Amino acid sequence: MPSNVTPYICDNSHAMKRTYRSEAQAEAAKEKAARFAANVLGDPDRATEIEDLSLDEWLVETGRRIDNPNRKTRRSNNMASRKTPAEYAAEIRALKEERNTLAEENDQLNELLDEIQGLAEPEEDEEEEEEDDDD
Repeated sequence: MPSNVTPYICDNSHAMKRTYRSEAQAEAAKEKAARFAANVLGDPDRATEIEDLSLDEWLVETGRRIDNPNRKTRRSNNMASRKTPAEYAAEIRALKEERNTLAEENDQLNELLDEIQGLAEPEEDEEEEEEDDDD
């Protein structure tokens, strides 16, 4: 190719569908991409890679997104993550029990530290004897 000719790079990114209305549409496009890699490109390894990706990973990798995810799915996911008042109350009880247990353990450790400190300090009689020896 002559040096003064700039190669034309075809950019079909505008022609690709990058937004899907549902997860089902996006999943169908992912499956189609895997079939394309296997059948047209003749690259079964790439097809397997595509199949192994989660839908979210594939969307990120290809620069695509779901514009209008199913509201029902989104709402049901929110509902599943919410706790009932009874669950919160049980969690609070468990945390209070843990706090009390830790407080008792802390008290025991402080007593042990006091004992260790008492052993590490010289007794008064020993100090007086050392002073007498110095004279």
